[in-house]
Amino acid sequence: MDFDEVSGKGKSMFMASAYGTAVIISDKNKTTHKDTSFLVENSEIKSTITKNRILEKLHSKNAISDDEWSEILAFPYIDYAVYILKGHIFATESYEIDSNYKQYTPLYFDLLDKKDASCILYDNIQEAPGIVGALIEDLQLFDPAKTLKLFRDNDIHVAIKALSADRESYSLSDLQNMNEILNILDNLPDKGKIAEVQGKLLGKTKMKYICQNDHVNDPDTIFCSTCDLNIKGLTINEVGKITNFREKVNVLNQLFTDHKE
Repeated sequence: MDFDEVSGKGKSMFMASAYGTAVIISDKNKTTHKDTSFLVENSEIKSTITKNRILEKLHSKNAISDDEWSEILAFPYIDYAVYILKGHIFATESYEIDSNYKQYTPLYFDLLDKKDASCILYDNIQEAPGIVGALIEDLQLFDPAKTLKLFRDNDIHVAIKALSADRESYSLSDLQNMNEILNILDNLPDKGKIAEVQGKLLGKTKMKYICQNDHVNDPDTIFCSTCDLNIKGLTINEVGKITNFREKVNVLNQLFTDHKE
């Protein structure tokens, strides 16, 4: 510790300077007390054991009993979701008529938070577009933003599977995404073409519709007579979904416009 005298204008004062190292003092004899008030109910132990057993059976693709399905529906943990969806896809694709997955999967997903259910279904729609798309439609889990992303990722046919689905209500943001989807659909490139084709035995050339699979049709043919694709590479079912979707978007545009006026 140092002392210095500072003076001026007939006055003086002492300035003290101290130097040292900061330390933390702990009591070695002090005992750390743990929280002993936390208790685990026996019912929680039993429910966790049941949950783990069901997860193991779902993961191993073993049959789920009716009692276990009742437990799943009583306590619809999000941990089950992907396994149940994959089981549902397998059961549907393999035509397992007696599979409980077809009966219970929609019920299970309907019990989940809608955002959680929608995320899981959209994240797995590419695995089985028709099957997962049907779940999205049945449960009214249409998500315009996620559907738009599928279109932007060039998963056109997968994205179209979701167009027939609804949701409980639509926001302005939803409508903006839906209008963007229509814009993408209106600007799809041609996959087929109208071109001249040489007739047989050096006959006259004629205009023909040639689909993306090189099937030759009369020029006024809308859907290829062999593969059912139009010049955009879409099926009649896909065109129908787009038509209905366009009608819905047009109505939404009108309703939001009327609301502003």
